[in-house]
Amino acid sequence: MHRVITYAGAVPSSKDVLNLGQFTMTALAKFVAGVLGTNTIVNGFTCSPTTVASLAVVLGAGEIYQLENLEQTALSALPADTAHTIMKQGILLDPVTLTITPPATTGYSQAFLVEVQYQDSDTSTMVLNYYNSTAPSSPYYGPPVGGTGSGAAQSTVRAGAVAYQIKAGIAASTGTQVTPTADAGWTGLFVVTVANGATAISSGNISPISNAPFIPATLPAIPYDVQSNAWTFAIAGGTANALTASISPAPASLSNLSVRILATATNTGNVTLNLNGISGAVPILDGYGNQLAPGAIKIGMVLDLDFNGTNWQLTGPGLQSFGTYYGVDTGLANAIVATVSPAITSYIAGALYEITIANPNTTASTANFNGLGAKNIVLNTSGATLSGGEMSNVGGYAAQFLYDGTNLRLLNPLPKGVSRIVPFTASGTFTPVGSLVLVQQWAGGAAGRNVGGSSYTAGQGGGAGEYRYGYFPVTPGVGIAVTVGAGAAAGSNGNGGMSSFGSLMTAIGAIGTAGGTGGAGGYGFSGGAGSPGFSNGNVAGAIVVIGSGGVPYLSGLFGSGGAGGDGGPTGNPYGRAGQPGFVLVSEVG
Repeated sequence: MHRVITYAGAVPSSKDVLNLGQFTMTALAKFVAGVLGTNTIVNGFTCSPTTVASLAVVLGAGEIYQLENLEQTALSALPADTAHTIMKQGILLDPVTLTITPPATTGYSQAFLVEVQYQDSDTSTMVLNYYNSTAPSSPYYGPPVGGTGSGAAQSTVRAGAVAYQIKAGIAASTGTQVTPTADAGWTGLFVVTVANGATAISSGNISPISNAPFIPATLPAIPYDVQSNAWTFAIAGGTANALTASISPAPASLSNLSVRILATATNTGNVTLNLNGISGAVPILDGYGNQLAPGAIKIGMVLDLDFNGTNWQLTGPGLQSFGTYYGVDTGLANAIVATVSPAITSYIAGALYEITIANPNTTASTANFNGLGAKNIVLNTSGATLSGGEMSNVGGYAAQFLYDGTNLRLLNPLPKGVSRIVPFTASGTFTPVGSLVLVQQWAGGAAGRNVGGSSYTAGQGGGAGEYRYGYFPVTPGVGIAVTVGAGAAAGSNGNGGMSSFGSLMTAIGAIGTAGGTGGAGGYGFSGGAGSPGFSNGNVAGAIVVIGSGGVPYLSGLFGSGGAGGDGGPTGNPYGRAGQPGFVLVSEVG
């Protein structure tokens, strides 16, 4: 920004004052261009009927910013400058009234364009006093001419003004009248349509020009306008299948445009959108590039639309935009057959189907809608074929499918818990049907401890086998060896046997009076230790309590330790047998 330099004692020049104004104007103009650009733009103007009804409208106060020559004509001592252009601001401080004359022909209407333009206007004329060097106390009255004041008045202000006018269109049969285009250098803001015989203009006769270059928002309002989609949101007009909408400010083209449109009707067929009259009616497709099915758009739905260069495409929640097709299963288990409504003539990628199931599935399944051929049903989350139990005819369950172009993806499979339980009390082989199992195993218990036959003592109980559990992925149809640990025989003072599930998990049998522990795979809990025996003497009549066997985790008979042997000459001196182990396999899912 330029600044005027003056010096103490120097005689000021008229150019000093003029340059001060011009430098300031230029600096503000460059700031405006940096913020608003160099295209003509307006702010604040309104157009409304007069307070007392009449054939006139009121143009409200406003501003126009327009690219103009720095100085179209000389500004006092400053010469004209048409080599440089800047954004000048024209200001209309007070409302003005514009009169309109209706067309004279019966049945005709006429459109009148309210247009504005920036203009430099030299105003505030007055007769100025000029210095008289020959008689300083008697200034010249007006610019001196021939040694005397001319008395001529001169402008003292070069105003940046808003010029305004009404441009009449050609009168035509009502409904066929056309809004005139703005004159060169002028900017159209509003159109006022008046019919023959009108005696007053109402607000319904006044419309803003769709592409009028109003400033869309002030800086403080921009964050909220962005957050609320104020510039890209519109309420749909037109019909259910031929939508129209306008956003403001109006875009120059649809290229790379994203908009949000509030639907006001449910569609019954293919849908188009005509936005701001640009490119006409453009098809709306779903996220897969397909035409919309009837009912895809509901009243009150907000459509997120992207223009892809050819069509509008639904995004976000509207990606799978098809309406839902409903039907009732009349087929057999694992082979759904249904006639869906609305009727379909082909499977369409992205379409949703809701079918009331007739039979629960027991294995891999298919569905055939409207006789169009069977499609495989897979789980939506993994794409895996069904294994049984994912669909049911109980409790009003209806299966929901999404067609992905190849398979029908089941969106709401029933939650699957334990589908099969296989107990093992003896060693054998487990052959899985599914791919995940929960295995629980108890190892064998140890025998109780023996005692001498002539001693009034009591034997200690044997320890209990270890308990382990774990979830393991398995291969359907591939057998897995199961080992059930044996309990130690009575009187053997023996240890409990080990239980195992293939190489995946092993539980350790009890060792002597100690509980089994230290197995591999899954999670383990040590078996309980056997309790000591008790005697209060070594003579006839002594009280003898034999030791009890250890108790395994999740107390039960499996893997328990044997009780100790009896004391005394007539008791059983041999420890009791430990209990055998147990393996329980549960298929999950």
